[in-house]
Amino acid sequence: MAKSRRKKSKEMSVLKIHEILRLGLNEQRSCREIAQSCRVSIGAVSKYLNKAKDAEISYDQIKGVDESQMRQLLKIDSVSILGHLKPTPDFVVMHQELKNKNVTLCLLWEEYKERHPDGYQYSRYPVK
Repeated sequence: MAKSRRKKSKEMSVLKIHEILRLGLNEQRSCREIAQSCRVSIGAVSKYLNKAKDAEISYDQIKGVDESQMRQLLKIDSVSILGHLKPTPDFVVMHQELKNKNVTLCLLWEEYKERHPDGYQYSRYPVK
């Protein structure tokens, strides 16, 4: 049996959509510039700018809207909000803790997982 190599589609945060629309509608930047700035594909930029254009929405209309209003205005089925992202460790505290004797990154990760069971696995635990 061949495994499917299709990528799972990731939902984009409302803040990122706001930024795409700000750069595209307000500052008239190109899709390529916006994609590089927001670190998304040109297709994603084009998708959200076209949704705003089809709905005849200006940036001023969406400037202060929340996630559900954004969904309604742009007719988006689902938009993730930042609350759905995995919690990021406090890097300043981690840095200070790692200076202590017998404190390891593994120990800090175990404490992190106790507080955030759905957080990053050790192989993806961010270290700055």
